[in-house]
Amino acid sequence: MAGAPPQIQATFEQAYAALDAGDIDSFLERIEENVEFTSIVAEAEGTRFHGHDGVREWWTSVRGAFEVVSWELLDLRGDDRRVWQAVRLGQGLRAVWWGFFRSEGEAFESVGLEP
Repeated sequence: MAGAPPQIQATFEQAYAALDAGDIDSFLERIEENVEFTSIVAEAEGTRFHGHDGVREWWTSVRGAFEVVSWELLDLRGDDRRVWQAVRLGQGLRAVWWGFFRSEGEAFESVGLEP
């Protein structure tokens, strides 16, 4: 994340490392209890996820949809099969909301910013 404070960079790196390791409990340590988010994997059903139970449900759907799941922090930017992700952080740098998007513009717009 170009220009991001080191503490925020470390938070995201730790979160993605937890997902790569399949350690959902460690990932949940970085997520607020009342988190709300969307997922491209479940978008066909229009699913919105809520709370830690929603994170677990989402994780099960992601693991079931792909043979191999791997996360890499690329300034939250990507192309091809990569997706854009926007995240709102609350106190303690814990995620309170996130969404997955198909374009940079959609991700920025979701948090009220311009690309």
